[in-house]
Amino acid sequence: DKSARDALRRLTATTVSEDFAKLVHGLTQLIINMEHTFSTSMEQDERTAVTLRESKLRLREVEDDRKQVAFELLKEREARAAMNIKYNKIVEGLREQLKETQRTAADALASNERASDHELHTAHAAFDLEKTNNNEKHMALGRVQARAAEEHTQVEGDERKRKQRVVAELGEVVRRYDQTMMALDDAINVLQNEVRVINVEAQRLATYFDRIDEDRRIQLEEVRAIELAEQMRRRRDLNLFRFVQRLQACVRGFLVRKHLKNMPRRKGKRKGKGKGKGSGKTGKTSKTSKSSKTKGKPKAKT
Repeated sequence: DKSARDALRRLTATTVSEDFAKLVHGLTQLIINMEHTFSTSMEQDERTAVTLRESKLRLREVEDDRKQVAFELLKEREARAAMNIKYNKIVEGLREQLKETQRTAADALASNERASDHELHTAHAAFDLEKTNNNEKHMALGRVQARAAEEHTQVEGDERKRKQRVVAELGEVVRRYDQTMMALDDAINVLQNEVRVINVEAQRLATYFDRIDEDRRIQLEEVRAIELAEQMRRRRDLNLFRFVQRLQACVRGFLVRKHLKNMPRRKGKRKGKGKGKGSGKTGKTSKTSKSSKTKGKPKAKT
C-alpha cells in the first residue's frame, strides 16, 4: 500500500494534464480511505491490494493512452513543420527566380546602353572625320560636302530609328518584367492561402484531439462507475454468503447440542428397561428417580 501511494505521488509530481492529476489524486484518496476502512480484516486487505493493482493497471493504461495521443500530436506537428519548410523553400525559390529575372533585365538594359553608347561614339567619330575631310575639301568639293551632309542626315535618321527601336525593346522588357512580377505576386498569394488553409486544418485537428481526450475521460469515468457498482454487488453477495454460513453454523450447533443433551436420556431409558426384567421394584424406583432428575433439570432454550 505504501509503495502504491509512493508511485501515485511520483505520478502526481510529474508534469501531467489537469484531468490526469485529478484522477491520480482521487485514486490516492481512495487508497487511503480503503486502507483505513479495511485495515482490520485480512480478506479486506487482500481485496484492497487487488484494487490497488487494478488501479495501477488503469493508471498505466491511461498514461499509455496519453503518451500515444502526445506522440500522434507530435507527429502532426512535425508534418506541419515539414510542410511549412517545404513552402518556405518554394517561396525562397520564387524569390531567387525573381532576383535572377531582375539581374537578367538589368544586364540586358546595361548591354543595350553600352551598345548604344558605342555606336553613338562611332557615329560621332565618323561624323567628325567626314566633317574634317569635308572642311578640307570644302572649296573644291562642295557637292561632295552636300552629299556628305545628306549621308550624315541619313545616319542621324537611322540612329534615331535605332534609338527608338532600342527604347521600344526596353519598354517590352520592362513590361514583361512587370508581368513576371505580377505572376510571382499571384503565386505568393496562392501559397499564403494554402498556408492559411493548412493552419485552419491544424486547428481543426487540435480541436478534434481535444474532443477525443474528453470522450476518453468520460469513458474512464463510466468504467470506474461500473467497476464500483460491481464491487458493491460482490460485497453484498459476500456479506449474504457469510450471513448464511453463520446461520448454518448456529443451526448445526443447536442440533449438535440438542443431540448431545438427549444422549444421556436415551441411555437411561435403555438401562431402566434392562433392570425391569430382573425386579419390578427396582425398575419402579429407577423410573421415579429418573423422572425426578428430569424434572429438576431446566429445558434447553431454542
